[in-house]
Amino acid sequence: MKLFAHFDIDAFYAQVEQLKNPQLRGKPLIVGGNSLRRSVVASASYEARVYGVKSGMPLFQALRLCPRCIVVPPDFPLYERSSRKFYQLLYSISPDLEILSQDEGVVDLSRCNLLYGDPIGTLRRKRRAMVKELGITVSLGMASSRLTAKLAASRAKPNGFLYIPRDKELEFLKTFSLEDIPGIGKKTLALLKNLGVNSVSDLLSFSKDKMKETLGKKGENLLLQLHGLDFSPGIAYERPKSVSRGYTLEKDIHTPEEARPHLLYLSDSVAMRLREEGARSERVCLRIRRADFSESQKCLPLSPPGNDTLRIYQRALSMARSLMTGQPVRLLAVEASSIIYADQKLLFTPPEERIMEAVERIRKKFGFSSIRFLGEKREGPQGVHVFRNARKLF
Repeated sequence: MKLFAHFDIDAFYAQVEQLKNPQLRGKPLIVGGNSLRRSVVASASYEARVYGVKSGMPLFQALRLCPRCIVVPPDFPLYERSSRKFYQLLYSISPDLEILSQDEGVVDLSRCNLLYGDPIGTLRRKRRAMVKELGITVSLGMASSRLTAKLAASRAKPNGFLYIPRDKELEFLKTFSLEDIPGIGKKTLALLKNLGVNSVSDLLSFSKDKMKETLGKKGENLLLQLHGLDFSPGIAYERPKSVSRGYTLEKDIHTPEEARPHLLYLSDSVAMRLREEGARSERVCLRIRRADFSESQKCLPLSPPGNDTLRIYQRALSMARSLMTGQPVRLLAVEASSIIYADQKLLFTPPEERIMEAVERIRKKFGFSSIRFLGEKREGPQGVHVFRNARKLF
């Protein structure tokens, strides 16, 4: 019988920030940008969620719901390091692993019968050990299909474990609404409701042929998974083909000179990720979004391929000079693409990379913010922003 274990870190970004700064533990915390009007909630602690704060919610709306929330700007390099540690722990359970996101992964235990005589008890213990190792809580759901295991993990949150036996899965699935089922988005939901499907029970009564006719192969696979028949192959972790960083600006900018500190910060973040992956880029792209929400993008080659901050920044600044023509800009994003890895040999190593290796050693010991380039965008004091009188701002 198939058996899947779905691991999901609870409130990932928020928990990592609380681990970094224990003074934030037990407090309503939002990870997001610094602009009240433009930023959205990237992650919210469970202390903030009790007020109705959710990921993806506009920051100003979240602060209306919880005026005492502490807002911390995201630290993506830190989250990536935590994520890689999470991946390593998942791989130690089984190589049959599908990475779904930075904070989610599903392990196929179907070939682990000899290794784990009691997979349920074993995985329960491994989850507890993982929580201790990471210093943050992880929820676990187990079932005979990936879909049911994912839903079980969602019910186990926060910091819980839920196993759904094979003969109880249909009963468990019927407790969810159609909107809760992974793979059913707005368009699919509208199609199903036009056919009189208003609940998971209705969907389970559909024939496989009818689902295939309505939604194609995707619909057929969804119905099979709902019935606990999971034949979909797992997808192992793939090295990224591109690395990008971008954000919405706190206020519009108009000139490349105003963009300089932001471009340097974004280039620095992109370059650091490349170095962590043992990668170099052959192309740099810059994307801008204007105040009217129109967008433009330009790319330039990086020759020889590299991962040093200054060369990526120089390309980004050059493109900003041609893309920014005086119209107000609200978003900047830098991307490194056409990536090659350490096992793909270069003719020579650019000398600038020796400097960045020294920078990297300092950051690994003291954190990303411990060393910055002159003129780089900086956050406020300690990167923590508390809007104690948020209601007065609306």
